[in-house]
Amino acid sequence: MDFVTISDLITLLATICAFVVLLIFWKNNLSFYTKIILTTLLSLNLFHSVSNFLEWSHITNFLDPYEDFIQVLKPISWFTLFFVFLQEISEKNLRNSRKKYRESYNRAEFYKDLFAHDINNILQNILTAAELCNIYQNQPDKTKETGEIFNTINEQVIRGSKLVSNIRKLSELEDSELLIEPVEIRSIIKELIGVIENKFQDKSIKIQVDDSEKKIFALADNLLREVFENLLVNSVRHNKNDIIEILVKISSILKEGKNYVKLEFIDNGIGIEDIRKDLIFQRERKKDNLFFGQGLGLSLVKKIIDIYNGQIWVEDKVPGEFLKGSNFVILLPEALQNE
Repeated sequence: MDFVTISDLITLLATICAFVVLLIFWKNNLSFYTKIILTTLLSLNLFHSVSNFLEWSHITNFLDPYEDFIQVLKPISWFTLFFVFLQEISEKNLRNSRKKYRESYNRAEFYKDLFAHDINNILQNILTAAELCNIYQNQPDKTKETGEIFNTINEQVIRGSKLVSNIRKLSELEDSELLIEPVEIRSIIKELIGVIENKFQDKSIKIQVDDSEKKIFALADNLLREVFENLLVNSVRHNKNDIIEILVKISSILKEGKNYVKLEFIDNGIGIEDIRKDLIFQRERKKDNLFFGQGLGLSLVKKIIDIYNGQIWVEDKVPGEFLKGSNFVILLPEALQNE
């Protein structure tokens, strides 16, 4: 066989391989028209390659009368395929643009509604406190009550500042990538114990850490501190006991062939009903929803944990008895020391 015959043979084999690939990916995202045009084009190429191969191999030339017709159809098919391909790209880009616009719009609406709702509550609380101060200002025997009112105003200002901060952080997380690296868990927890005790000096708080005392590293970043602080603060605020007890368990586990750091934040607070256990992590809450207006705290926590490729959920401290407290469980990919 000469060079031309070998070339036609290679073209024939390549066309057959292209047919096989088309069949394998037939159920892919290609449109129906693209599949038909590809099939037609490959069929023309196959016909032309077979014709040339048979001719140059001196086997038969009975396909020669159709060769000119095939030569005319091939460029038309290529042009049609190119046009449909460009149209598909345009439609795909348009769908993606619409999706991004819809997501951005929904996100902006959520932030607007949440901010307006929570800020309105904060301002209402401050206004009520200011009215009480105006009533008590000329009553010396109400000094204690006045002090409590000023504490309330201060708490509401801090709440508003935290709300703004959380919205900003969550918005930044939507549009950025975090630098994930090994982070030592135990030192962060130990540091936060002092922060929480100093923050709530008027409460009796007992925080214990139950671990093996060895250093355990998780794949995360500096926002992990925000996650832990949020959970500890919630355990304190949603607790009506004289002594607030929080137990933090840290361990390493193997799940589905992957190493994880498991953290459990167990408290003796008011607990969470089963119907709310998933809802408290949801960001897209309706205005008339029972849980709207609780801020972005746990939504922010869930978003950060998702970025770490981790998991978070809440259980009852005592299974089946939610009023005895909650157990927030976090799984984070473990950074083994030899990695």
